[in-house]
Amino acid sequence: MTGDTYTYPGYDDFATFPNTGDVGIVVLDKRVRMETYGQLPTVGLVETLYKHETFEIVGYGQQDTQPVAVAEIQKIKAMVQLISLQSGYSAGFNLQLSSNAGKPHRGGLCFGDSGGPVLYGTTILAVNSFVINENCAGAGYSYRIDQPEILAWINSFL
Repeated sequence: MTGDTYTYPGYDDFATFPNTGDVGIVVLDKRVRMETYGQLPTVGLVETLYKHETFEIVGYGQQDTQPVAVAEIQKIKAMVQLISLQSGYSAGFNLQLSSNAGKPHRGGLCFGDSGGPVLYGTTILAVNSFVINENCAGAGYSYRIDQPEILAWINSFL
């Protein structure tokens, strides 16, 4: 399947970090029919959630990098917990999520997971963006899409 890709106009390759605008859209050439679709969040939804709330992340990245990178060909689903919205790396723009490597279905973000969704039920809260630990065992960060300007941009495609 093919389509056109669009990068959020505020994306600047992390020059204004932590407000990276790390969001994109793919408009497919053909309609895809599914039983369930992800829902967009309301503005500020993340602010109403509590620390240690559990989310599901989806990606296609590595599972570990020690002693060598172990790539995962199939889609990965893992449960993570919200740690902070206000750390130096999140600053309200990103979710700081735990990475509990070694526990079944409790992994975290890793290299190659960028662009995958962070789900709260069927609601898409954020887009996997970056990790700060080369072993995929530290915190992972996902760019929030519940910001008014991000939602307005996404809705312009619907």
